[in-house]
Amino acid sequence: MEFLKRLHFTSTVQEKYLQAGEQVSDALSYMYAGDVVGFDQMVEEWKSWEKEYARRGYRTISLDKFNAALGSREALSGLIGKTRDEGEQPILHAERFIARYRGTKRTDAIDLDARVNAERTEAHGTYQMPGTEEETDTKQ
Repeated sequence: MEFLKRLHFTSTVQEKYLQAGEQVSDALSYMYAGDVVGFDQMVEEWKSWEKEYARRGYRTISLDKFNAALGSREALSGLIGKTRDEGEQPILHAERFIARYRGTKRTDAIDLDARVNAERTEAHGTYQMPGTEEETDTKQ
């Protein structure tokens, strides 16, 4: 069914790509509590729309940028629709995410350092959001 994506208007592909990336980022923000049902399918959907978006000559958006914009489409508006320079290779962030994190327990990113308040009613920890940026990524 991937070939059918080629028939969509570019505006539709952009919207589907943004929705898929936002959905993955949103789901990741809840991973500290455990796995999110259907998460692997969300990632596959993001990967699929990202490939089509990149095939059309656009720069993709890193997961880090989706995470930073969580809940704010405006924060992504300056990143969407940017065409790649001639000869610039696409960066497929969804594939990077899969290569880095598939098969790992997402809750491993949580550092519950045993800080519990005196009444033992709450615990504090740090959750590191996964990302896909690399130092070699020069344009985004």
